[in-house]
Order: sequence, then C-alpha cells, then structure tokens
Amino acid sequence: VFIPYFSRDVIELDDIKRSIPLRIDICFNGVPVPSYVYHLLTAAFVDFQSKPVQVIVGRNGAMVMNIDSTRIYLMHKAADKTVTIFALSDAESIASSWSKQVVILLHLKSQIRLLWQGAHFDTISYCSHCLLNKQMRPTTLIDPEWLDKRDESPPSYTGRELAPCDRISTDETDMHGVPYQLVYPCKYMPSLSISPT
Repeated sequence: VFIPYFSRDVIELDDIKRSIPLRIDICFNGVPVPSYVYHLLTAAFVDFQSKPVQVIVGRNGAMVMNIDSTRIYLMHKAADKTVTIFALSDAESIASSWSKQVVILLHLKSQIRLLWQGAHFDTISYCSHCLLNKQMRPTTLIDPEWLDKRDESPPSYTGRELAPCDRISTDETDMHGVPYQLVYPCKYMPSLSISPT
C-alpha cells in the first residue's frame, strides 16, 4: 500500500540527457482542487501500472519503471494546480511510451471526474523536440485533437513525416519540421520503422 501523503521523498527527473522526454500536463482551472486529490491521483497512477519493475513514491508524485526500461513519472504541484505525466524513453521504445502515457492520461482524467466532479482542467501536450533542445518556451498543444480521435483508425505513417515545431532555431531554417513522433503520439501510427529509400 502506497500513501504518498506520508512520504518524505521528493520525486525528481533523472537521466533526462539519455532519453527522449514525453510530457503531458493536466492544468486545473478555477477553484483549486483540494491537495488530497493530488495524492489520490498519485495512488491511482501507481495502482494502474501492471507489473512494474520499480516503483518510487514521494510526496510530490511517483515514478514507475516498466520492463522495457521506460520510466513514467507523475509529478504534481498543488500551488501551480498542475499534474505532469513524464515518460522518459529511448528511441526504440517511443511508440510504447507514448501509448502508456496516453492510457495513463485517460485513466487519470476519469479518476479526476470521480474524485472531484467540479474540477475543470485542460490537457497540455509538449513538443519533445523542444524538450530535447531545452527550449525555454516549448511548443504546446492545449486539449490536443488526437485525444478525441483515439477510437478512429490510425493514419498511414511511413516514418518520414514531419510535424511543425514553432521553436526551430534559425540555424535550422532549411528544416520544415521535426520527426512526427516527437510531437504526436505514436500509438496512432501503425509503423515506426523508416522505410528504405
């Protein structure tokens, strides 16, 4: 049994230099939700994981390591009215990391509706290209449309598609975008392998 409220540990991101960071925030609007809701969401996050290799629970969230070495963090700041879901993945596992992150997000959204029916919140997805390049103001999508399209058939994907990133530096002006899987969840794309030219 995990009781985040009584933990003395503080969860921090580690080893971010060797991983591709995937980040989604849940930002509460209006009247703040009670602080115990954040701890209940942490417990729901940990309980939702199936067969984790490692679990660390702290007073500000939890970290779960899966069998494929993907680390998924849930971190919250009641003062900022924010819950952040971070997945740190290697390039080979990015599709499964996106998939896990989106499934966790959907589960947490359903838990929020059960725990505090009056809660109003937005979902903010961050561009992984910006996070990799440590942009001060990364490109974000508020309530991204792909969350509503999860039941539709996935689009065709060859591995060469590019997605726009508003923060491409001036020395990269010849680029028209960044790899699609850094911006949008690969869960909805049937193939991640780059086709031979």
